[in-house]
Order: sequence, then C-alpha cells, then structure tokens
Amino acid sequence: MVRHLREGTPLESSGAGYLANMRVMQAAHDSHRQGRRIELGQMR
Repeated sequence: MVRHLREGTPLESSGAGYLANMRVMQAAHDSHRQGRRIELGQMR
C-alpha cells in the first residue's frame, strides 16, 4: 500500500480480495486456538 500511495503503482489486491484473505486467516487462527477444523461457512 505504501508503494501505491508514494508511487501510484497498482495495489496488490482489491479491497474485496483483502477481506476474503482476512477471513481465511481468521479461520486458521480460530482453528488453531480451538483445536478443531473451522469451515468458512461457519464463520460469522
């Protein structure tokens, strides 16, 4: 993002893509913390 703001280069991912990645990362963290598999459909 810094490069985008400084140099005007394209962003690496769209906002929607970034949010999708965050959802996957949250599921991985929840899965590890709870010691069980977390399906993305189970997330709020």
